Amino acid sequence: MQAKGLIKVFLVLLCACCIFPIGYTIVSRNYEKKAESFTIAKTGKFDVEKLSRDKQDSVTFVRNKMKRDFLDSLGNQSAFLGVSLKKCLERQLSLGLDLKGGMSVVLEVEEDDVLRQLANNSKDPQFNQAIKEAKALQQTNGVDFLTLFQQSFEKQNKNGKLASLFMNQAFQGRITYDMNNTQVMKVIREDVDAAVVNTFNVLKTRIDQFGVVQPNINLEASTGRIILELPGVDDPKRVENILQQTAELGFWQTYENEEIIQYLIKANDVLRNIKALEKKTKGTSTDSVTVNALNQLAQSTLPTTQKDTTTKADSTKGLLGITGAKDTAQAEKVDSNSNPLYEVLGLNLAEVQGGQAPQQGPVVGFARASDIEKVNNFLLS
Repeated sequence: MQAKGLIKVFLVLLCACCIFPIGYTIVSRNYEKKAESFTIAKTGKFDVEKLSRDKQDSVTFVRNKMKRDFLDSLGNQSAFLGVSLKKCLERQLSLGLDLKGGMSVVLEVEEDDVLRQLANNSKDPQFNQAIKEAKALQQTNGVDFLTLFQQSFEKQNKNGKLASLFMNQAFQGRITYDMNNTQVMKVIREDVDAAVVNTFNVLKTRIDQFGVVQPNINLEASTGRIILELPGVDDPKRVENILQQTAELGFWQTYENEEIIQYLIKANDVLRNIKALEKKTKGTSTDSVTVNALNQLAQSTLPTTQKDTTTKADSTKGLLGITGAKDTAQAEKVDSNSNPLYEVLGLNLAEVQGGQAPQQGPVVGFARASDIEKVNNFLLS
């Protein structure tokens, strides 16, 4: 009888343990469906597959962010037996690839490429031969790549010094010529491991774009391999493209705002004159205004090769409507209150004594996202 009682108690506890995770899962799925419906209502219902690849990624990213924001906004709300929605989402049953389907990916960091970059792409024949041999041995040998590289390098030249290959700006103060190969490889290994960990962190950030619930990502530090499990993914090609994107850091030489603003002022004058001419000739039966005429008018107000004696301060004052009598009379011939460019592009100006002046830096102005196309059309037409 006591055994039966223990069995009953065990069954009750087992059922309780099962009911709670199932309850968390049902509640979580219900809120996720609400988040999906909210997102579609906000972004519109259309076939994403008909969009270009870039637009698909953008729409998917925005929708996933809106879903996360929707769930986060309700995170502290009681959802199941006094348990918050945030806790329910954390405690729901995890459906792996075997139950939900999806995609499993194994990525490997090319340690030989990292090593070449650390050596500033050295052309040393022994260095490159050692890399080649280490790559070949790695296919059949369980030893890590850097160890195989050191062994191959020393096999070719017992007296060869790795320090001479890595004494560059990146290792200044960390690698010296009197260090032996083992000491050098210890420093190299730290940088290679850091590159692998950095790649791992980048991938963790990128998988947020997929909208995957409970993705699994693991790093095998000894092999440089990263294992991804993405339940519910139904577009493997898109995942592959995003994971393989190369992060690039670019440097661009830019103009200063004060160098560009005078041309924006003249561009606004051109647009104002065109608008005025169009308004003047609108509705006439014999419209003699042609594209060539408009182009000639535009060219007459664009910058010429002659030296411009107008100072930057004067240009800014003209922009703000602080003009002389001559300028005022000329402005009256066209609608001086019409500023087509300024209506969609706010110039980057700073308050100074007696008026405004261009802000320092490369930023020339600000525009709403909805007006960017119109600004581009004005400036590129």
